[in-house]
Amino acid sequence: MTTQPHKPFGLALGGGGARGFAHIGVFTVLDRLGVRPSCIAGTSMGALMGAFYAAGYSASDIRKIAATAPVLKLLKIGIGSGLLNNIAFEAFLKQYLPERFEDLKMPFTITATDLVSGNSVYFNHGSLAQALRCTIAYPGLIDPVWIGDQLLADGGILNEVPVDAVMFMGIRPIIAVDVTFVNGPEYEGETSPPRGHFHKEKRVGLLPTARRSIIVMQSQMTEMRLALYKPDLLIRPSMLPTIETENFWKLDEAVRIGEEATQLQENRIRELLGV
Repeated sequence: MTTQPHKPFGLALGGGGARGFAHIGVFTVLDRLGVRPSCIAGTSMGALMGAFYAAGYSASDIRKIAATAPVLKLLKIGIGSGLLNNIAFEAFLKQYLPERFEDLKMPFTITATDLVSGNSVYFNHGSLAQALRCTIAYPGLIDPVWIGDQLLADGGILNEVPVDAVMFMGIRPIIAVDVTFVNGPEYEGETSPPRGHFHKEKRVGLLPTARRSIIVMQSQMTEMRLALYKPDLLIRPSMLPTIETENFWKLDEAVRIGEEATQLQENRIRELLGV
């Protein structure tokens, strides 16, 4: 990818399962503009996508890797067992990523949540695969990871869009990408009720209720944190409610949505970065 002179900037990438593929669309526009972040922070799926970008891959490369990822091999089914096959996951990462943060092309921070202390945890050195396992450990679906006395799970429990982590690395301006939502289109001023499992005359199952509760809590926490740690530009791809957390086959749709949202902010990006 050909780059051009521009101001240093940081990228904060939020979690959201399959909706996190929208980050590839963001990378696509940045690549086309010839700009590259000086540092990246990511949570959950944002951390996974960010790791490839921090390793030097282009948006096109990351899209190809995502399209060919052996999703079924990365999963396991068993009573009382999390869905992630840790051995297969780490083998997959080893094909494309360095073992340690220190070997990435740029500074990179991953967030996780310590379920013992209730605090956020930040990884920026040591084992990259271990940090990624922690941040994607979605409650109830993927087993948390013990590291010492810490039981580490999804960074999005407390810090869905880690703008603060970029601030800690001392880089401004900061572009943040939020792929979470409560009502989706309400970011555009609409007030339609959530769709899918929620109908007035229909019993709502326990799993949809639990998932919806997590989304609501994460969204409210994200709003508070973005008010406290305000990015210079916030990109919120619209229409992502059409993509559920586990809809990993909707790669092309998520990438397109992320690209379109970033294109709408292209003039602002040029202004911030002086390109």
